[in-house]
Amino acid sequence: MARIDALPFPDYQQAQVLEVLKKAARNELITCNLYQRIERNAPFYQHPELQYLASAACQEDWNHYEILLTCIEHIQQDGRRPHNESVTGFIMPPVADSPETLLGQIKQAEQHSIAFQQQLCAMTMGYDYKLFDHAYMLLNENMQHNEQVNDWLRGAA
Repeated sequence: MARIDALPFPDYQQAQVLEVLKKAARNELITCNLYQRIERNAPFYQHPELQYLASAACQEDWNHYEILLTCIEHIQQDGRRPHNESVTGFIMPPVADSPETLLGQIKQAEQHSIAFQQQLCAMTMGYDYKLFDHAYMLLNENMQHNEQVNDWLRGAA
């Protein structure tokens, strides 16, 4: 289970929660796209276990994105389409020139996901249990992804 490296917020600030949710959703799109780069460049990343990791993590991160959109809708409740807003400001890292560089980009993106989820947990703890539960679940899954990427970078996998 994940440890939340943040103190609970003294009061619930819905506007700030919404902003972090949007940033987290954008970041999940980035991680999904980075994992797709491994899948699309299979000859460059020949190890079948790495291909499996990339495929599974991409699908999970897409699911994370959809969960975050649901959370955004939960807060907004105004009929706006959160998909369009969460993609605003979506900037991908440059194309990697080596497997190690791409794995480093994925590691950095997963670390951002972890930070966003920790922040969401701290912001919603004791205020919005539904959002807290989603954020905590995503935090655990992103920590697993980060550990898997670290294993590949260390050559342990």
